[in-house]
Amino acid sequence: MWLWRLLLLAAFALSFGFGLRGRPLPLLFPHFDLLLHFAAFYTLGVLAILALRVRSWLKIVRILLLLFFFAALIEWLQALWLPQRTPSLIDLVAGVLGALAACLTVVLWCRLSR
Repeated sequence: MWLWRLLLLAAFALSFGFGLRGRPLPLLFPHFDLLLHFAAFYTLGVLAILALRVRSWLKIVRILLLLFFFAALIEWLQALWLPQRTPSLIDLVAGVLGALAACLTVVLWCRLSR
């Protein structure tokens, strides 16, 4: 269990670091940044559920809320401190959808593996 928690902490640190990076990552194709947001928050969602051993819907909702606020915090800090970065509601939505997809994936995986 400590490994999942360590990976979760590392994923939060990487997401925070890349989110507040001075320059945005280069776009490999249109909307590549949205894919990155989705993937980052999908990873955070899966790791949070595994690290915290979530067994109830209430805890899943709490994780989703935590990840929503984390995504909003990154966008807000970009608006405050990084004039070369553009905060975006679409980025926030992509992150939240990634977290939601992660939660649904883990729930379905647990149901199907019984």
